[in-house]
Amino acid sequence: MATKWTAARRRRALDAGHALPGDPPRYPISDCDDVRNAVGDLGRSDEEDRGEIRAFITRRAIELGCTEDLPDDWRIRG
Repeated sequence: MATKWTAARRRRALDAGHALPGDPPRYPISDCDDVRNAVGDLGRSDEEDRGEIRAFITRRAIELGCTEDLPDDWRIRG
């Protein structure tokens, strides 16, 4: 099965603000499945980067309308 996130697609996601900088761009998120995957992958990131990554995942979840896919303690209330 082909991977969803080719190098070119990751670069386009980064250009659109849908991924974090890196080589290759990190945490590309285009849909709610990607939000769930990113949350699951957060534990593999460097501890000092987790706040930035968590904020990015939360922002994308809000933009995509899938905050229900965030852990309960991440959810935006209001």
